[in-house]
This record gives sequence, C-alpha cells and structure tokens, in this order.
Amino acid sequence: MSWWYYLNRTTFAGDQLRGGFAVPSTTGRNPVKSFRNATYRLDDIAKRLQNVCIENLPYAECIRRYDSENTLFYCDPPYLGTEHYYGKDSFTQDDHRRLAELLHVVEGKALISHWQNSLYDELYKGWHRYEYSGFKGSYKSEGEEKPKTLECLWSNTYLSEISTLGKFT
Repeated sequence: MSWWYYLNRTTFAGDQLRGGFAVPSTTGRNPVKSFRNATYRLDDIAKRLQNVCIENLPYAECIRRYDSENTLFYCDPPYLGTEHYYGKDSFTQDDHRRLAELLHVVEGKALISHWQNSLYDELYKGWHRYEYSGFKGSYKSEGEEKPKTLECLWSNTYLSEISTLGKFT
C-alpha cells in the first residue's frame, strides 16, 4: 500500500509509463510539504475504506460480479483520446460503448464522470447530467494557465437519492 501511495502522489496523473512528477516545481508549492501533509490523512482514509471492496478486475467482470440494488458503481474511465496513457489496448473507444451498455442494465446505481462530449451525451441519453466547470487538473503546464474544462457527471438516478440510500456494497 505504501508503494502505491508513493507512486500515486509522485507520478503525473496516473501516467506511470512515461514518469514525471505529480507536483511540478513551477507551481510554487513545496512537493515535500504537500506529500507530508497528505500522509496525515491516511488514518481517516483507512477508516473510511474499512468496509469498501476495491477490486483489480476488468470493468465488465466487476460490474457483473457485484451488481445488486444495493451497489453503487462510480466509473471514471480514461478521457476520450487519452486511453493510450494507461498502456497499449488497456481501454479502447469501443470500451466506452461497452461500459455504457453494461451500466444501462445494472440493478444498482451508477455514476460516470468525464468531460463534456457528444459521445457521452449519446451513450447516457436519458440519464441525469450534472455539470461543473474547472481546470484540467492532469494537464502538464509550463507556467501557463491550465485549460478550462466542463466536467460532467452522468447518473442513472438523482444524486440526492444516492446520498440518502445508506450503505452500499
């Protein structure tokens, strides 16, 4: 776990294939201080995840195995056009479509996040869509302002229903 945490905090946006640091020196932030401050939250994180099941499975197998009316699926697939960042053939354009097909028939609740795009508007038509503007947090910049983006969250239910449902498996 400590090795994963170190890699997560020191590599760029999950891109461990090409390397790079998660906190560039050009931001004015002290990467050592940021890393140390983040370790203070580990006990709270461990307590929160105490009854959470984290799997390393292909998404289709995970969804089929755990789907129930008490399951909440939060899916954060690679952004369109960045699938290759995670390794050759790790997630393809067709996987975006297959994931949508699976999520449309789950018994549980499903949330999927992505930036605004016409493909996801098509794939999740009829779902609730929530928007918020922000900056591309995983964008490498050399001192210039990060590009703005419209992030979206699609859900097969109202978000208020998710927060009041209690415990999920």
